[in-house]
Amino acid sequence: MPGLLTSDESQLDPKLFTWAQNKSEQKIAPYLNTTALGADLVAMANKTLLSDVPPEHLRGHVRLQKILRGTTRAITMRGLKVEFDPGQWANWFTAEDQCITINIPLKMKWVYKNMTKARGDALWSGNQGVFWARDRAHRKSMTDLILPWAFRHEFGHSIDYLTQFMNRFGSRREFGGWAAYVGGDYSSGPRDRRKSMIQDILTGVCRERSEIRRSLDDTAKMTSAANSLIDFASQEDKYTSATFRATIKSNIAAIGDSRARSHMERVWEIIDAGSKQPWLSGSLLEMLVVDGRVYSFNAMDGAWHSFCAAAYRERVSNYQFASPAEWFAEYYSARYGEKSGPAMYKTLRDNMPKKSIDEADRLLAADCDTNTKALKAFLWSDIPDLSKTLSAKQLKHIESCTRGRRKDGTFYIASCKACMTEYSGANLRLGSRSDILGANVLCTACTQALTSCDLLTQEVKPLCTQCTSAINASNKLKVNWSYLCGATKTPVVPCTRSHWTPTPIDSVEGLIPCPWY
Repeated sequence: MPGLLTSDESQLDPKLFTWAQNKSEQKIAPYLNTTALGADLVAMANKTLLSDVPPEHLRGHVRLQKILRGTTRAITMRGLKVEFDPGQWANWFTAEDQCITINIPLKMKWVYKNMTKARGDALWSGNQGVFWARDRAHRKSMTDLILPWAFRHEFGHSIDYLTQFMNRFGSRREFGGWAAYVGGDYSSGPRDRRKSMIQDILTGVCRERSEIRRSLDDTAKMTSAANSLIDFASQEDKYTSATFRATIKSNIAAIGDSRARSHMERVWEIIDAGSKQPWLSGSLLEMLVVDGRVYSFNAMDGAWHSFCAAAYRERVSNYQFASPAEWFAEYYSARYGEKSGPAMYKTLRDNMPKKSIDEADRLLAADCDTNTKALKAFLWSDIPDLSKTLSAKQLKHIESCTRGRRKDGTFYIASCKACMTEYSGANLRLGSRSDILGANVLCTACTQALTSCDLLTQEVKPLCTQCTSAINASNKLKVNWSYLCGATKTPVVPCTRSHWTPTPIDSVEGLIPCPWY
């Protein structure tokens, strides 16, 4: 099973190095069908991957079909100044085409081939932050050449695609603790995904303040404010303007409950900061962290994610936390860069816990076929029985999550009496209010008062004489109203233990992964 290698495993299969033969391939990048240009790429690929990457990662690889030499002119040299088109990136892996593209610009071939990561990072990052270092001070020590790093990085993307590593394990704390709020097309996702993210942030704010978990649908005013935040999260121009920002603030200011209003102000602060790619900062300010997590929009792929703030401190580079895919690619390039990327390898060893590195190694080794010593392509459909692939601890967690999912999308451990009491108490109050409102017997003023009332922490306002008579005329409504008046005199007490989790990355109908246990 040679995979990407020749039959004697002495070099990469020459068939990998193809050129743009049709319009479909030319859409990926403008290539030149020139053998001389490709010779450099073949030699570089063989030297980098054969010397750095474990041979079992090259054997049996069925999800990398070609490696292309790009000659994009988006990178130009004017005198001694190198200019980059911000709309173009030097190298990439495309899962759809199962193709790695390495761009070596024609006009600065020698300069680019000898460029260090420090120089490249300074050019790409400009004044907006730091991409390929941890911070500006760390940038000085990045003496590795940029092209070998790029090869390992993009090859790492293909390994992630082969093994589905981050889809399976990316939500684990040691691998970034990721949650994704994206649609199938990896855009900012449908509206319900963005709402799920806003709800996660609101839940985190409530936990930080030791208050009951509120839902975005608690009141009409909160719903209106949430809708404007959901629109903003789409990052469409019409929703990110100064005018629309004023609309967001106005909608939040209209929330009558002062505590709910304060919560939503904090949510807006987090979303606003997250839209500016906080992972670029090199140091996460406290204002960006809510309940130990950071919410971030990645402008490069148009997707929102959240990650564990503590894991960020163990990063190899800022770019590692641009998305789950970049987390793995940066880790992979550093992990196997001991020979041609020693500075990056040292950064990994100095900052990432050894147990996390060992665990990643163990999981990748588990994906190897013991007979051929080659990585296998992972398919979710190949799992006939999930119980055979998960530990008892994971199974218990998944079972408790599927039984104990709140309506706001968070999870609680079903065996916790405090969580169950909180959940059932909140549901009874909200359900009773819905029954009363659904009967359509209240006047406009009483309907609005009951709709906007926070049933979890406040006493309900009395009804007018006309509505009181209408309620008393129905035994069911009379019981519901009596229950609300009595129950709301005592606020629902939230469980003080950490039982909630953000929305996990989707896979296998949302059951895996969700390993916050």
